Amino acid sequence: MYLHYQVILPILFVFLIGCSNPLEYEVANLTSPQRITLRQMLTADQLKLLDDWIIRNGTDGKALPPSITVRQALTDQDEWRADRQSGKINADERQKKLLAEKAAKQKEIAKVISVSIMSKKNIVRVDEESVVSIDIAYANLSEKNIQEVTGVLKIADVYGNNIINFNCEFSSGIIAKGTVIETYPDISVKKLVGNQAELWNTDFERLISTFDARFIVFNDGTSLRAPDSD
Repeated sequence: MYLHYQVILPILFVFLIGCSNPLEYEVANLTSPQRITLRQMLTADQLKLLDDWIIRNGTDGKALPPSITVRQALTDQDEWRADRQSGKINADERQKKLLAEKAAKQKEIAKVISVSIMSKKNIVRVDEESVVSIDIAYANLSEKNIQEVTGVLKIADVYGNNIINFNCEFSSGIIAKGTVIETYPDISVKKLVGNQAELWNTDFERLISTFDARFIVFNDGTSLRAPDSD
């Protein structure tokens, strides 16, 4: 009989220890004392993992999955977090690649076309409407005639602060090595409103412009397109 108890007691002790392991608590049925035990036992990162798992799996009125232990929840949330981080890294890498491709294409296009602001005038009409008139120069630097140019002209101050962007669509043609100037005479502005006030108040000499081309179509049917253009 004594030997019989010697065998049973160690087994019972192991069983009790296993049952009392906080990592084996079922998350869906945590009691207040168990929550206190977990707060004392888990690290700050583990507690955050557990809280995030509960939020992720118990939103929109859903009941938490039954029979999931704290250990399983921590493992699942850690894997989910790693997958999200990996996805973010991949997205960042794709974005960097896209930006590099776009910069390379814009550099190539800059050898073909130059688009810049040539002048700016403030005008107050007889009806007291305030308008800004600007001249934009399209210079064809290539050996081929250009049929159409589309892009965005960005106008900033000398400190690089953006003032206004213009969607430019010029389809009147530009001969090889030729320059065409187009006037935008009726840019209505409210002199007390943000960027419109900046456009009105900034002298032409203190303006700088850059051009992001979307596409260029040549008379021979060929074209150049920025990577994010359709």
